Amino acid sequence: MKAITVKQPWAYLICAGIKDVENRTWKTNYRGRILIHASGRAIPYHNFFDNFTEAQMESANYFVYKKYDDYKDLTNAAIIGSVEIVDCIKGYPSIWCNYDCWNWVLANPVLFETPILNMKGKLSFWESGYEEIVCPQCEKVCLHDHTTGFGADTTFGNYCHECEHCGYMICESEWEDVNANIINKLTKAL
Repeated sequence: MKAITVKQPWAYLICAGIKDVENRTWKTNYRGRILIHASGRAIPYHNFFDNFTEAQMESANYFVYKKYDDYKDLTNAAIIGSVEIVDCIKGYPSIWCNYDCWNWVLANPVLFETPILNMKGKLSFWESGYEEIVCPQCEKVCLHDHTTGFGADTTFGNYCHECEHCGYMICESEWEDVNANIINKLTKAL
């Protein structure tokens, strides 16, 4: 699954659903879900608040301080969640929009309960080696590492994944069906 590295606190703000735009100097034609990797270093704390407008600060502080004592406590060098890129335009109407850049319009964020720690990021999009799986038992999002596999069945080349939330075992051959069924169920609920 594709990933992109974002500095903290913006990585957290994206995955928490607070920041609905990612500003980049380059346009992307990619549409779909990506993993959000929090870079190894956050923005420098001595000028931290200079990076926010008053409206952004008001929006961000309420959510961040509910979860963390301080911005310094945010996780770095980790995949912390995912989001969908649904558009890429200039001048998107958001308090997070930088009008000098391309605005990647984001939707359907997920903040992982358990981040994948000690991950090194890269510039631009990069392949993470992970895939999102929605557990059919608890319907929470899990990440599966394709580089190692778990419970490999060498006869059929099948992998199983244990949900990190409820322990349910789901085989790789079921992932697409399960994810499609849950997405349909969630879409009908809206």
